[in-house]
Amino acid sequence: MTFKELALQEKAALGVTHQAVLTANDLTQATAAAAQSFNLCAIPVGAIIAGVWLRLITPFQDAATPDTGFNSTTVDVGDTGSATRFATAQQVNANGTFITAPQYNATAGGPYAASQFLTVNFNSMAAKSLNKLNKGEVHVLVNLIDAKKLSDLQFPTPLTK
Repeated sequence: MTFKELALQEKAALGVTHQAVLTANDLTQATAAAAQSFNLCAIPVGAIIAGVWLRLITPFQDAATPDTGFNSTTVDVGDTGSATRFATAQQVNANGTFITAPQYNATAGGPYAASQFLTVNFNSMAAKSLNKLNKGEVHVLVNLIDAKKLSDLQFPTPLTK
């Protein structure tokens, strides 16, 4: 899994500030029917998440076997307080009815009064283990607004009293 802050030109063109890339290589959960969660980044106190996009690049599947019975892998995007705040049960499995267009949620998270994490949760299905998926890639694009970051870069205003 990678998580990075985008370059200034990317931020301006896309309206997002950060990108996470998760692939089948990241899925290591070997227990059947068990989910696997990822903390993408710490959300600073006072920050706001103004939008989240979930974009499926390559549907997930067990291409080695191939196991067409492994037909459900859903993804949730949220924060520490609510694992499904931004996206709930979005299908990303090649053998299911996977999402074909980016999923967008403009429901604002925050301003956060306490430090939390932006999270992604992969849900498996009965009798199937996520680590068997060997193909797939999903991107999470986030508009994370941290006003403190901007304020910290400002010079103090001189007092004239």
